[in-house]
Amino acid sequence: MKERVFWSLLGIVGISWITNYFYADAKRLEEPIFLDHYVETTINGNYLTFYYLTNKDDDSRVNYVRMNGVDGYVENDAGFSTGGPANVQSFRHYVLRKINVAVNDASLESYAGDNDFKFNELEAFFSNYQDVKADIGEVVLKQPSTSESNNPLEPVSWGGSNQGDSFTGFNAHEPLQVESISMAIPQLNDRFTFKLSGGEPAQQTKDGKGLPLGELQFPIRLKSGQQLNVTTYFGHSSDYVESSYAVTGITDEEETFQSSGTLLIAPYLLQEDVQKIIKRKARDGQ
Repeated sequence: MKERVFWSLLGIVGISWITNYFYADAKRLEEPIFLDHYVETTINGNYLTFYYLTNKDDDSRVNYVRMNGVDGYVENDAGFSTGGPANVQSFRHYVLRKINVAVNDASLESYAGDNDFKFNELEAFFSNYQDVKADIGEVVLKQPSTSESNNPLEPVSWGGSNQGDSFTGFNAHEPLQVESISMAIPQLNDRFTFKLSGGEPAQQTKDGKGLPLGELQFPIRLKSGQQLNVTTYFGHSSDYVESSYAVTGITDEEETFQSSGTLLIAPYLLQEDVQKIIKRKARDGQ
């Protein structure tokens, strides 16, 4: 009797193990999946950051990437002592990883010249000889500004949190009016809301949060020495955003100006986000 019970329990354990094995195998990714990135930065030796999902037992690392013909080399994570790839987040079957890419300046100059360099796809070359081509959103590398003029509306403070909000404080050095705010990457127009305070009108907000870009009221009058505070809200994000928005207007001396505020949002995924990303990327062919 005891022997029969023993073999029955052993059979149940075996069936459970086999079921779990095939379930886990069915969940495996055929290749790493890159998140969507919305990046607008200058061509001045800055690193580009990219995030991707891969299987939990994947010990490969990205050696280099190719972006619209331009090569980029992955910097090792000095803080990760085991020599393996560093995980940003861990889930039941997958992990989220981050790479920092140094762009090859000579290659970039050859392709971009004096123009901005844009791409929305990259090709990643892994240490296990896997080659992954992926849609990654929108990345714009802009030429550094050569203007040395003093900006009458100067950004003087900046901050943010992991809750998807960013803050920039602008100081007016002379009487002026702000006539518009626009996103550097148009795909983000409907993704952010804005809360404004300072100047006239004194405050623009809704339920303590922000207003859509199209509902902001312009012009905004600022006296010399007044500060315009701009808080942006992105909410929960499965995307990476490193971009800016332009604040344009005219002074009382009829000089036009343009200033900019910073947007920096790192992805923080929930389990349901992971499933949605995998499903969407599989449908779109990554």
